[in-house]
Amino acid sequence: MAVSPVKLSAVLNDADAAASFDKAQIAFVLTDATRDDNPIVYVNEAFVRTTGYARSAVIGRNCRFLQGADTKKSAVDLLRSRIEARRDVSVDILNYRADGQPFKNRLLVAPIKNGVGDTRYFLGVQKNLDADESSVSRGNIDMALATLCERATADVQSILLDISEDADLGSDDEPYSAIQRRLDALQLVYEELRLSDSDPAQSGVNVGPLLTRLFHAIAHDVGPPGVKTQVSVESVEVGIDLATRIAIIFAEVVHAKLTTSFNGLAQGLLDVRLLRLAAGGFRMTIGDDGDAEQGTGGSGGASKIWPAGSPRGKLIERLVDGVAGTVNHATGIAGGVLTIEIPLTEEINAKEN
Repeated sequence: MAVSPVKLSAVLNDADAAASFDKAQIAFVLTDATRDDNPIVYVNEAFVRTTGYARSAVIGRNCRFLQGADTKKSAVDLLRSRIEARRDVSVDILNYRADGQPFKNRLLVAPIKNGVGDTRYFLGVQKNLDADESSVSRGNIDMALATLCERATADVQSILLDISEDADLGSDDEPYSAIQRRLDALQLVYEELRLSDSDPAQSGVNVGPLLTRLFHAIAHDVGPPGVKTQVSVESVEVGIDLATRIAIIFAEVVHAKLTTSFNGLAQGLLDVRLLRLAAGGFRMTIGDDGDAEQGTGGSGGASKIWPAGSPRGKLIERLVDGVAGTVNHATGIAGGVLTIEIPLTEEINAKEN
């Protein structure tokens, strides 16, 4: 599904509708259509807040555990039949939280197809329907959900399929961890886009705060004890497609640095900088003072944190090439510095109107 970048408030064309969308607590669920019983492989934080289930409690399970005694069979049958037919579906369904409390859920499900048209994943976008919502506000939320589902389907397809040549998920670590990292990055892009909708002076996604949030989230999840982190960023505004690519590149590099460069070390530092270049474009540097033998390789060479030909290496190279960027590596007395430069041209950075 090819979707042009759009501002959500422009699509809704209504200030109240945009406000209702911001409050919508949109939950994302991704399931693997190629595995037995179509198990969940990703949920976002909104899903955790809405259902009360931790990520660790739902990964690998079919979504039916959310159903209960009063869930209508007609809704379940519609959902099942459309999924079996590999088709989109929209349904209101009664679900149950982890504490047993019921809640009504509006669910949109769309298939994610591979290059030959086979369904690889299903993406579910869902919203808890509060009893006091008016029919007008619910109509606005329907519009927002449909827009977001269409946008997210295209982005997820690109992240998980189009940019990976391999039959696997294009990762050097656990596949479900890779999915979580990349889709969490996508979620942050969407959140920054929604923030830009409320600022008339901003026409794209500000990469500075986006990368700051992403950096701290990854460091919190996988940062080794004793390793300090620091970040310094400038404001750089780009379109959503470029922001998505930058976020995935950044997430993969930071994750690789934190999980490989400090093995066996009691302390260290990971430093991230984002600088707007006077000649146009911007530069990201990710430097560490860890073990140079485990960190980046020689200047201009393949990085040891993603060996040449590895899924992660091919993913990063393809993403950087796709935005006409460059990657350079250099080692020092300790650790190394990875530098990524990306130009900002009208062709590469198509901004939302």
